[in-house]
Amino acid sequence: MVLLSGCGGDGDAEDAPGGGGTDKGGAQVTDVKKAPLAQKGAFSAMFCAAVPANDDGGVLYSVTLRSYSAGDGKLVAERYLRTENLVEPVAGCPGDESSGPGKPARYGLSKDLTMLAAIGDDRVMVFDLNTGKELGPPDPDAFETKPFASNAAFHPVTNEVWYATRPDRTSTDVTIRHRDPSGGMATEQSIPEAGIPAEQAKDLVTAETIQPALGSRAPISPSGVIASSDADGQLQLRRMRAGEPESPDTPALSGGDGVRCDPALWIDDTRLVCRHDTLQQITLSADHRSVVKTEGLIPENDKNPGLPVLSEDGKSLYFLADNANRQEVLYRVDLTSPGAQPKKIAALDPPVDGAERHYTSLVGFN
Repeated sequence: MVLLSGCGGDGDAEDAPGGGGTDKGGAQVTDVKKAPLAQKGAFSAMFCAAVPANDDGGVLYSVTLRSYSAGDGKLVAERYLRTENLVEPVAGCPGDESSGPGKPARYGLSKDLTMLAAIGDDRVMVFDLNTGKELGPPDPDAFETKPFASNAAFHPVTNEVWYATRPDRTSTDVTIRHRDPSGGMATEQSIPEAGIPAEQAKDLVTAETIQPALGSRAPISPSGVIASSDADGQLQLRRMRAGEPESPDTPALSGGDGVRCDPALWIDDTRLVCRHDTLQQITLSADHRSVVKTEGLIPENDKNPGLPVLSEDGKSLYFLADNANRQEVLYRVDLTSPGAQPKKIAALDPPVDGAERHYTSLVGFN
């Protein structure tokens, strides 16, 4: 169960452009706690804080989702929820922080920003962000075996939730499952491990859903090249194939040895953005076997920029970073002017939810 309530924070609904947005019928909505999060011309951010649940080491999560006008940064919509003990959102929370950027927060949210996926009691749970209630929960009185799940992601086209399961915590046998959150477990379909490569090869969107469901945050290029880094932080590329999805496409990058990269996103099929202390753009050859150019996208800094998102026209990157006052700020950098000073778009005040520190993620533009 998730507890839902209003959350204090930035400004009043009256200050928001358009008075907080419109509902599905086009009627004006003036209350930011009722206005839809997914509004055209707005960007969304997720604030998450781990909160001690009891004296026994339990943890619950305080989550605030906000949408802001891309023009002036005014708040246009907001949702707040707090999980019960040991129910953790699958992306966008402090657990992602230990090894650089975690999975992008968007993977744990439906495309229309009405649902959030979490893991609790070793299973995937989906919550309605408007009511705070779990959608399609399993029958508590059913006699059945329950597989172990640890990762999930929403399919951006079907809005189904996809997740990987194993028979138990120690097993390495993986099955991919997906279901309609509203329809519950009765709609669940499964793909055995042997069928996963072929399923990934069907289309890029499905591959981009299966990868985070398997626990990977490696971005995939339009032609199906997966970018990741090895234990030493060196860039690695491999191409997905239906027959052998994990075989290296380029075992060693010709001319690319020593390229340190924590892959964040592909701009197109040959340009990759890396987040390694700063933001860099790596341009690869058409066959992905050599590095043509490496450029810093922003000046050298100590701000530790967050995971970026690409603008709709593909010409700019947006990212979050702390300013000198330790306030989270949204910045934009023009991809045609690498190394230029980023432009400040808006400062994001933290939610007033009792937490001292929040892990903030840029979800993206609607």
